[in-house]
Amino acid sequence: MFTFLLLLLVGTALAQESGDSVPETFIDKLDKAAGDEVDVIDKTFDKDYGEEKWDEEDLSLNEEDERMEPEISEKAEDSECPNKGTCRYHVFRQPRPFGCAHRICRCRRGNLSSIHSCSANTGLANVLKRTCLNASFVWIGVIKRNRCVPYCNVDGSSLNYANWGCGQPKRGGTWCVAMNRYTGKWVSLNCNTRLPFVCTF
Repeated sequence: MFTFLLLLLVGTALAQESGDSVPETFIDKLDKAAGDEVDVIDKTFDKDYGEEKWDEEDLSLNEEDERMEPEISEKAEDSECPNKGTCRYHVFRQPRPFGCAHRICRCRRGNLSSIHSCSANTGLANVLKRTCLNASFVWIGVIKRNRCVPYCNVDGSSLNYANWGCGQPKRGGTWCVAMNRYTGKWVSLNCNTRLPFVCTF
């Protein structure tokens, strides 16, 4: 809203100085931009962040990332744990790009969380609703590495469950997947988007 008012004031001042009237199409465009309800996902995340190279072997982290600790840990369902063992969801609220989030999880002998059932998806969404108040979307462990391969879990487990939002998933190219913490729906986003993330270990 502030940007809209600033543009309107600058445009009006320039028009008054030059003695010209502001073209109606310019005002129409500004009104339309301010009044339209644009889809939050597309408006916020479909920016050109550049291409992140996906390298599962590169586990290097900067000093700040090495010191990061999860803010919240909650028990995960047995079905979500490797070898049906006991594990926990660890929520990191400091936003990171997908690749960095993946490395932080791996360096702690875990992975970005894979989800294998509706009950696990609902349970994780409830954890994130209570704990991850700084963002609407949180990285989970699903990626499409390039246009030639399907979506898969980064931990190597089978992608036997998905809860895609309307118009999702996106197809060609490389995409990383986040969960909407309010609805539990999954969306494909640019992998360089900085979001909180959840690991399982």
